[in-house]
Amino acid sequence: MQANYILPTIAAITGTISGTVTDQSGAVVPGVTVVALNQDTGVSQSVVSDSRGFYSFSALPVGRYTVTATQQGFETFKQTGIKVDADSSLRTDVQFKVGTVATTET
Repeated sequence: MQANYILPTIAAITGTISGTVTDQSGAVVPGVTVVALNQDTGVSQSVVSDSRGFYSFSALPVGRYTVTATQQGFETFKQTGIKVDADSSLRTDVQFKVGTVATTET
């Protein structure tokens, strides 16, 4: 007699993080590199926001994540402690603040 085993699928043990990238005025910011770093494993993934400022990480393994976003002219956005559970769908919107220019006196 053959035994039937049910193995968990990847979809059952992953979640998603997505959101929209905007500036302080609420205007969308396309072309932004967004990185999701798994704080438990040190593994990161990166995506680029689309023309509507939207980004999405699908099929992230469960764990705690840090999401960072960088774009020239803006301060780096960073949010830590985002907990991804099995089948979770989390929203983390990025709102950039205008960056400051450092000057050096000689």
